[in-house]
Amino acid sequence: MTVSEQNPTVLYTGVALGGTVRRWLAPATFLLFGLIDIFVLGHFAHAGDATFAFSQPFAKVTVPNLTLPARATCYVSGGISIAIAAARAFLPLGKTLKRVAIAVVSFLLVLSLLCWADAGQTTAFNIVNLLQGTLAGSIPIMLGALTGVICSRSGVINIAIEGQLLFGAFAAAIVASGTGSLWLGLISGALAGSLVGALLAAEFAAAVPRAVGRLVLIDPVGLWRDDHPVKNWMILSDAARKACLFAAPDGDAAGRFFEVPAEPAARVDALSQFIWAQACTGKFVWPVADRGLDRRIHRIVAPTLILWGHADGIVAPVYAQEFAQRIAGAKVALIDGAGHLPQLEQQEQVAAAVAKFLG
Repeated sequence: MTVSEQNPTVLYTGVALGGTVRRWLAPATFLLFGLIDIFVLGHFAHAGDATFAFSQPFAKVTVPNLTLPARATCYVSGGISIAIAAARAFLPLGKTLKRVAIAVVSFLLVLSLLCWADAGQTTAFNIVNLLQGTLAGSIPIMLGALTGVICSRSGVINIAIEGQLLFGAFAAAIVASGTGSLWLGLISGALAGSLVGALLAAEFAAAVPRAVGRLVLIDPVGLWRDDHPVKNWMILSDAARKACLFAAPDGDAAGRFFEVPAEPAARVDALSQFIWAQACTGKFVWPVADRGLDRRIHRIVAPTLILWGHADGIVAPVYAQEFAQRIAGAKVALIDGAGHLPQLEQQEQVAAAVAKFLG
């Protein structure tokens, strides 16, 4: 159900402006990185060379060290970054080349930073130690991020990811130290994290045992059919949007919905709210009104009533059956003489259907 979908012309202008800003964002960033390479890292680097070691001193297989003139490397890296910025700004690059440009400029910035840090030092900068430390430090972050992605994908609310990680690590360290067994420590850490998850689930179950007793959906978005695509109401003209939202575009409901106050301050406030509301709803339909609901909708177990305007021009009425087929036991009621907003256009019919369902 959408509640405020108005003033598309103003919002569309904002979207175009955002596209222009985005177009120049990458070149400007590349240019900034290039200037940092030259005027910060290169200019303030100590005299001398930077030496990088790619193997440990005790390793059986060794790789020769790489020695670079620190300042010259920073200057060259900055020049290449600036050249890439110019190419990114004025040449039509494909998606692959754009990604390569980002990787090259980022690598050159890191290389300049390392040259600045190691310039003039008597000992070589060990890349192996850097990679080992980075990997060791990033593993907890990656595990936490992966946990958040899995929970979000599966529809589980988990706000205790960091607590589970810390508690599991603490339990694993204590058990492994006390027993001298690495395997017992790993098992204890997993069990401790699971206990925190079980505690969280119990808290949710106790706090909201029946968060949704009954569910009423009015012309919702969330599913997608190629033969009946959901219309993007943000780019429709005023007349087309009225015809899509209301069965009677010139009726009282449409007039009240699109009415704007005459007083200047109230008018500005109303238009701002319209634009903000439309931008928020636009997140669910642009570029495609499919955010993975099809993979999660089967988890709805509450009794569900699906109300749909018979003349909905935004989300075609065929979607009512699409929702009903995916929600066990769902009931469908088509509202005659209503478009996408039947709760505004046919208030009595909607109220009667909802009251009957909830009664």
